[in-house]
Amino acid sequence: VAKAFLLDIVANKRTGLDVDKFDYIMRDCHHSGVQGECEVPRLIMNAKILMSDGFPTICWPDKEFENLCAIFRTRESLHRRMYQHRTVKAVEAMIKEAFKLAAPYIEIKGHNEDGLEVFKPLSESIEDPQALCVMTNWLAHYIEHANSVRFVGNQVPGIPALEQASQILKDIQRRRIWKVVVKFSGVPEEGIIEKICSH
Repeated sequence: VAKAFLLDIVANKRTGLDVDKFDYIMRDCHHSGVQGECEVPRLIMNAKILMSDGFPTICWPDKEFENLCAIFRTRESLHRRMYQHRTVKAVEAMIKEAFKLAAPYIEIKGHNEDGLEVFKPLSESIEDPQALCVMTNWLAHYIEHANSVRFVGNQVPGIPALEQASQILKDIQRRRIWKVVVKFSGVPEEGIIEKICSH
């Protein structure tokens, strides 16, 4: 219990203020041009460990109140202006569709329950830390250029689903982003495509 606060440094479930949040807010503000008003280094320097309800807790002095509020305002601004932006959501949908189309044709080396190395379908690889570490940006590039690359013994070119996945990723590169046709709020996703297409 005395060192319980150490987990809160990385993943603080009680307050939501942790180095992971500080890192992505600073990184995304820097790369997107969204102005962040928080002073993260100052928050880190002024953090103290105090007992709260019998547990050691990361705390800040009252003078950091505005800076702490600024973290949440900046996060809200990033969500509104960047993470939930319609173009970002369209690109996200396109990438999901491309990976869904390509998944049956891609296997990644990982481990089975017995610890033996095996090739797993892409859809199962996200549960395996070794396989997950392999899935970096190269995988999107591989799918995008799947019709131009072939490993000996693999007949990848000419598979319609891979061609379609490749085209979706190329469309993203060429800024041919899908447009929002209709927007639903609070409607279950199951069967939505069928309902739209039937009208």
